[in-house]
Amino acid sequence: MLRLDLFHFYRLGHYIHPVTELRKASLPINVIGGADQFLRLLIDSPHEPVPLKLSIASAQRLMDAHADLGRRYGMRLLRSIGEDAGDDIFFMPAVEAVERAARDFEAVFELELLSSHAYFVSLKGAYDTAVLMERAEAAVAESLLQSLPPHAIQDFREAGKCLALEVPTACGYHVTRAVEAVLRHWHGLQVGGAPSDATPDKAQNNPTLTARRWAKCEQDLIASGAPKSTVGILTQIRELHRNPLMHPEIFLTIEEAISLFDISKSAIEAMAREILGRSK
Repeated sequence: MLRLDLFHFYRLGHYIHPVTELRKASLPINVIGGADQFLRLLIDSPHEPVPLKLSIASAQRLMDAHADLGRRYGMRLLRSIGEDAGDDIFFMPAVEAVERAARDFEAVFELELLSSHAYFVSLKGAYDTAVLMERAEAAVAESLLQSLPPHAIQDFREAGKCLALEVPTACGYHVTRAVEAVLRHWHGLQVGGAPSDATPDKAQNNPTLTARRWAKCEQDLIASGAPKSTVGILTQIRELHRNPLMHPEIFLTIEEAISLFDISKSAIEAMAREILGRSK
């Protein structure tokens, strides 16, 4: 997945298009030099900012035409060309060849961009799109992240990507996995050991056993004196969101995914505070 610098295309056009009218430039050598910088970027980095195929060969032909003109008429390019060919009858055809190569590049580049699949990712709730796509865990208070297990952070990060890209059911799946990972970590610190009703291996791919283990963690935590308010959030997530989500006929809407993401974040932060409290 690539994050695009949209202004790059404006800069590219700003430097390339004047080459199509090179004879009108007051200082042609500067027009060619500026265009060559961006053409070199395209040729050397064909996958940035978008993957290109057809345009690369066209860019190379334009650069070759630039180089040929520079080798033959470098000094002549230090002043305006106008329509005066001077004494060399081959000068203007060489200039026209560069202008034609620039127009050809623009046509090919336009065609390739039109066939590229570019999408705009809309804002989801109050969450910044870049944060959801790249580091969703930044939505959790930084002081609490250190207390979370790495696989919980990974699942929360994946949930953010799914939310940004409007795959709401997958977002719900990942974010509840993140909640459960933190729950099991907290349970291990608060109670010690794994809940007795299912071993991790047996429960790994069994939704029923996993749900039972989650509920048993809640019971064990309440019995050990954990705050009922924090455990209550977990019960709500399990009963209203996590358990129904395991049924194949259930699909979340984007609004439901945002709500689940929000409440899961709150639950994770509440558990993280309990985990940090135990370490002090």
